[in-house]
Amino acid sequence: MMPFANDPSLDRVLLISREEMGGAAGGFDPLHPVYTQTEGADPFTYRNDFCRMRLLPDGTVELTEEGQPRRYAGEWQQLYARLSACRTLRDLRIYDFEGKKPPMAAALTTYGRLLLYGNVGEEFLPAAEWQGVTRVFWDTDGFGALCEDDSFHAVGALSVLDGIGEVEEAVGSALPGHCSPVAYLLQKNGTVTLYDRKNKSIQRPRERVQKIALVRYNPYGVSTWVALSKITGRFLCSEPRDAISADFFGGDYTDIIAPNRFRQKIADFAAVPRRYLAVLYQNGYLRVFGAGYHSGDILSEDVRGIELEGEELIAYLPADLSYAPAIDMEEPGEEGVLSPSESLVTLGSPVDLPAILSLLRERVEGWRQAERLAPPAAKKPVKTVRRSQRYIYFLYRDGTVEARLLSATGHSPHGENEVSAWQNVTELIPGRQHTLALCSDGTVLTAGRGYGQPYAVSGWKNVQKIYLSGAMAAAVTAAGTVYALWADTNEPVEGTEQWRDITSLALGDDFLIGLTAHGTVVAAGHNPDVAAGVKAWKNITQIAAVSEAAAALTREGWVLCCGHPRFLRYEGLTEWQDIRQLLAYQNGGSVFVGLDGRGRAHFCGKWSSGALCRTDSIDPEKWSGLRRIWQEDYYLLGEKQDGTVIWESTPTERAGLPPADDHITDWTAVTDWVIEGEFLMAIFRDGSVGWEGARRRPEKRRITEGWKNIRLGLLWSIDGGRSNAMAVDAAGHLFSDQSGQAARFFRQFEGVRRIAVFQPFLLVLHGETLSFVQFSQGSFRRHDLSGVKGLLIAEEGKTAVVTFTNGRVRSFGRTLYDSTVDSAAQKVRFYGDRSDYLENDTDPFRHFEGVIGLQGQGQPFVLSAHNSKAGENFYSVQQLMFFSGIRYAAEVEPMGDLLLADGTCRSRRGDLFSKWVGIMQLSSCPTHTVGVTTFHTAVVYGDGEYGSCSVDAYMNIVQAFALPHATVLRQTDGTLISLCEKLSETPYEPLPVTAGVTQMAMTGSHFALLCADGSLWCCEAQAFADKIRWRGSSEYYTRPWGPWKKLFTDAVRMTVTGEEIRIWRHDTRFSYMEPTLEQNTLSGQEPTIL
Repeated sequence: MMPFANDPSLDRVLLISREEMGGAAGGFDPLHPVYTQTEGADPFTYRNDFCRMRLLPDGTVELTEEGQPRRYAGEWQQLYARLSACRTLRDLRIYDFEGKKPPMAAALTTYGRLLLYGNVGEEFLPAAEWQGVTRVFWDTDGFGALCEDDSFHAVGALSVLDGIGEVEEAVGSALPGHCSPVAYLLQKNGTVTLYDRKNKSIQRPRERVQKIALVRYNPYGVSTWVALSKITGRFLCSEPRDAISADFFGGDYTDIIAPNRFRQKIADFAAVPRRYLAVLYQNGYLRVFGAGYHSGDILSEDVRGIELEGEELIAYLPADLSYAPAIDMEEPGEEGVLSPSESLVTLGSPVDLPAILSLLRERVEGWRQAERLAPPAAKKPVKTVRRSQRYIYFLYRDGTVEARLLSATGHSPHGENEVSAWQNVTELIPGRQHTLALCSDGTVLTAGRGYGQPYAVSGWKNVQKIYLSGAMAAAVTAAGTVYALWADTNEPVEGTEQWRDITSLALGDDFLIGLTAHGTVVAAGHNPDVAAGVKAWKNITQIAAVSEAAAALTREGWVLCCGHPRFLRYEGLTEWQDIRQLLAYQNGGSVFVGLDGRGRAHFCGKWSSGALCRTDSIDPEKWSGLRRIWQEDYYLLGEKQDGTVIWESTPTERAGLPPADDHITDWTAVTDWVIEGEFLMAIFRDGSVGWEGARRRPEKRRITEGWKNIRLGLLWSIDGGRSNAMAVDAAGHLFSDQSGQAARFFRQFEGVRRIAVFQPFLLVLHGETLSFVQFSQGSFRRHDLSGVKGLLIAEEGKTAVVTFTNGRVRSFGRTLYDSTVDSAAQKVRFYGDRSDYLENDTDPFRHFEGVIGLQGQGQPFVLSAHNSKAGENFYSVQQLMFFSGIRYAAEVEPMGDLLLADGTCRSRRGDLFSKWVGIMQLSSCPTHTVGVTTFHTAVVYGDGEYGSCSVDAYMNIVQAFALPHATVLRQTDGTLISLCEKLSETPYEPLPVTAGVTQMAMTGSHFALLCADGSLWCCEAQAFADKIRWRGSSEYYTRPWGPWKKLFTDAVRMTVTGEEIRIWRHDTRFSYMEPTLEQNTLSGQEPTIL
């Protein structure tokens, strides 16, 4: 406790609270998601593959055995027995030596002795003699202890610290696995001993210090620290150039100048690693460095002392100071009717909140009604699945076709996926730019415009088999005739019109060959080598072709081939014997595959340059004992004699490895599937899971192969694109293919009714709770909505509609809506950028993105029909439900900066705002935010490149407005101060007056100045802004405000309500008459009387 903590003349004020840094419980706070938990923190004292041990509050050890150790089983059992008998433990460490030696346990008792069990080496034996131990610092290969006599003892790697006496403070840092090695020792004479964990050595600063604090722990060397010198009263820092890196306090910026840049000597400081550094100077100024702080902003003045309670900052301030915020200047000072000598004029138009609510209600209710009328149906039975470079095609048993995007590369511009209207399809071939389909009536359908137009197949009739390559499309009819078209010209392939008795075709890049019923082969196209080579072929039973060559199988089981010698690289193909099936496989190259009479597959050919492998990488053992082989798009498949199916996609780098892609060979048992990126996860009728598309990592496959009784599944992209598989079983348990701590996080959900992706969140509806799960700072976090009845995902996953048990309806995402918003709310403003045109004059949002408002006791709401704000610089709607008592909300972004009724601030643009106290007015713009304190000083944060943040030199401030790269201050004597270098060269007109100003008012459409002489100056925002050159640049900028105009000379006062500025005028002409209203000359709207 501080020496002046009981001084009645001082107030004990909480300046930085735990709630402001991540919630009272230290968990995930969606408002300020700082990392509050120790890295790698584990609820168990010790755990491994076969046991878990936890030290309980009563001093006993809870043991859970989960298997048998592979080595030293007897030693582990002895250790279990010894620890189970303990009753007075208060700290415990298990040393398993990574299984290389028998285990050891070190335990601290409540009476200050260390008990050693198990494999106690000689280096640890001295610890049994230590007396009066108050705290133990555990390390991976040793430990140290601080004793009651202020001495420090250590064994193992920490033995270099053994015997140091007169220790005033010992500081450690938590590491994964219940490890808290010592970082430094501070002795009473000011000597500091720093432990270098990497080199197992110690270091000491040259100067003696009166206080030291750890700001970042380095497990591989000396940690980063700051200290207060006993001699100079200045800061010492282990970082070079006397600078404190913002990373130590969770900042986003470059180096923060150290506190020594200020002239005053330092009286005290308090440091919370990864949070903030508070420095108290001898003149009473308290400056704070860290995340969101710019060069040590003044948090408070006249501070007599500071202290930390955990991570909360406590300040002692004179009791006669007032910390309550001033009266909100937005509310009128007098309510009721006008006096007979006053008239009222309004500038700007109020937000038509009822119309906005009506538009959004109609939209949301339309989605809910559509879901009630057409609930999600079960997936249709699939006949087969085909893949192209971008899409996966589902051919259903009813003859319809659906194309789904399978790759993250985006949709194709050629339209080959436009197949949703197809009916009665029996066969489907997708290509790179075209898709071809055969219908049950013998007609052919096509999609895609690879060369500007689709294939002209409308006249094809009585077709039995279709073929497609990158160069042409072809078909064989029941009569043995052929249709064939070139892709580039859509003209028939010359010569094919005369073909008769054709039974099958094979297509290359520039040629087409046909097999006749007589066993001969004919050719057409532009490849003379192929045309000449097939003329002599006789007794042919099968044909095949790759891009540059053709092959044929004779009745005797031999293989013939032909093609241009430059490309013909199929050595050994003609030496195959007893071949009974021949096909061509093209995926990353050109390969002929033959199946002989013994069921062994032969491969001949080479993959193109840069492909994944050669044919000799294919495992011959795998491709033996086959009954038949065939090709489906990217896959070569084979059926074994026992009926099992194997496949190969583009093979991997060496034999024995699995294919590069996953494949489902039997879709008859598939009941549901989900697609994300390049992955497709299918759920089978028996509750198991399968994959199609890009192959999952082996560890993820092993996890999903163990899932049972799955009824729901989805894929969720997290952490920069990683696809996380989620599933729910019949009992309502939630599964993830993550491992370790992440897997344990998802196992906490039970009774799961629904899961859905709502980026960047995973929504989990379990019971009457809806959890927003987010991956942040290396771990999964959640925050919950209670009393939830149902969940609806709309607008292609960009909007989530939540219905509550009390009848409330809310939507998040692109459409923002809340059924509890009061249509009579007054504090409503627009947010978002103004566009230069109006797409729809009937839209109540007009050219703004949305509106923000306050109702009741400062409860916020955000409404939008096309919200596009994203990222960390604004509060999402699900986070705003935690707020109430808001007096001001910035219109720059949806509730981007908030001023609460108690004078504190919140913001997503930096933690600085959560430390501001006693703020009576706040103003924000895209470049910076300025606040006015009850001390009548200004605080500012943001981009001060043009001088807009230079507010420290000004006092007696009562109002401040932030404009992009400019700040306007009003002092108590009516002086206006404009902070912007060379104001005439910026996009703003110079201020018309600089003195005698009694009030300023600003909305999204008007900026007004009221002077003591009754004059009122105003400039209006420009929806169709002029383009000007700024600061000599060659670029043109938008001038956001028009010229200043003097509107009145008899104004008395003005107030702001939402988007309206209301001006009271003193009119002597009507001093003996009833109050009158004047037409608003700027907006054309009729004003209303308060």
